[in-house]
Amino acid sequence: MKQKGATLLEVVCVMALMGTLLFATCMSCKMVEKMRFDSKVYEVVQCIEFTKQSAIMTGELYGLLSYEGNVYCLHTARCIRKVVLDDKMRIPLDITGQWLWFNGSIAPRKAGTILIKDSELGVCARITVGVGTGMVRVYYEKC
Repeated sequence: MKQKGATLLEVVCVMALMGTLLFATCMSCKMVEKMRFDSKVYEVVQCIEFTKQSAIMTGELYGLLSYEGNVYCLHTARCIRKVVLDDKMRIPLDITGQWLWFNGSIAPRKAGTILIKDSELGVCARITVGVGTGMVRVYYEKC
C-alpha cells in the first residue's frame, strides 16, 4: 500500500527550517536599516567637517543649517552642500545645533548638538560639536 502525504516529523522539520530562515531574513533587514542610519549620520558628520575645513582654509564664514530632515552647508547665503535624510529620519526643531557657524579658526563661532531620530529603529544619534575645540562626536542612544 502506497502512502500519500508527509509524516508529522517531516512537517515539523520543514516548519522549523522555514522559521529559522524567516528569523534570519528579519534580522538581516534590521541590520540593513541600522547600516543605512549609520551612513546618514556619517554623511552629516562629513558635512560638518567639510564646513569646518572650508572655513579654516578660506578664513571666511561658513554655516550649517539643520532643518526639516535636511542639513545644509552654507557660504555667503548659498547652499554648497546638502544632506537629505530618509523619510523615517527627522531632526527636531528644538536642538541647539540648528545653526552652526565656523569662521576661519578651529573653534566654531557657534557650536551645538544635532539630533537625528529614526522612528523605525527607535535610535537617536546625537552629533555634538565642541565649543572650544570644534571636535565632532557622535553618541547613539535609544529614544
